[in-house]
Amino acid sequence: MLGGEAKRVFEDAEKMLDELIANGDLEARGIVGFYPANSQGDDIVLWAPGNKEIPVATLHGLRQQVM
Repeated sequence: MLGGEAKRVFEDAEKMLDELIANGDLEARGIVGFYPANSQGDDIVLWAPGNKEIPVATLHGLRQQVM
């Protein structure tokens, strides 16, 4: 069966994850947010919610380098 091994590995991983969570050995924590942003050259500028005149942060990116 094509993909059978991948399916088995995935099912094993799900079982292992369920056991880790049930035993309290793993606790997932995280925060997700959506922010208004624009690119500025190679950087990303994050704006205050509802106000695109107040930059909150700049995420600096590396310029693409071609060899």
